[in-house]
Amino acid sequence: MAEAPPNMPPPPAPVPGPAAQRQIKKRKMLKYAEKLEVMKQIDGGKSKRAVALTYGINESTIRGIYKMKDHIVKHMELAQTNALAQASRSPNQLLTKTKQPFVWYVQKQGRRNMAVETRDLMDTAKQLYQKLARKWKVANLPAFNASKGWIENFKSRHQVRNV
Repeated sequence: MAEAPPNMPPPPAPVPGPAAQRQIKKRKMLKYAEKLEVMKQIDGGKSKRAVALTYGINESTIRGIYKMKDHIVKHMELAQTNALAQASRSPNQLLTKTKQPFVWYVQKQGRRNMAVETRDLMDTAKQLYQKLARKWKVANLPAFNASKGWIENFKSRHQVRNV
């Protein structure tokens, strides 16, 4: 291995530039209660930029929150528990209502000692979802896929075994 001649200068140090100074913001999701507070501050006369700096998020996020003002206010009016006010996203109400009949179906199959395949569980969950949507005459039906991951999470949330 050859050494560099002694009269050669050391390699230059990297020059700090815009990329070195830029900090990456960590993703931050505001709770519904915080979003409501953001809207109150804007309605109170505070600029969107100032509110964004207060919360440490981008101004475009604040503008997006303000665009969804009606949805957020409606959600907070319906939020009867503190848990819903602390949520970051609004749950699909139809899916929430589908959960209990699906739990009953899975428990019934377990009591009968009947093995149910994951594919059958997925189909049953979709059928229950669509049946309740027809019963309650839901106009804009949100998509529900009953994916394998959803079934696995459902099993772990409800301590379902041997299904």
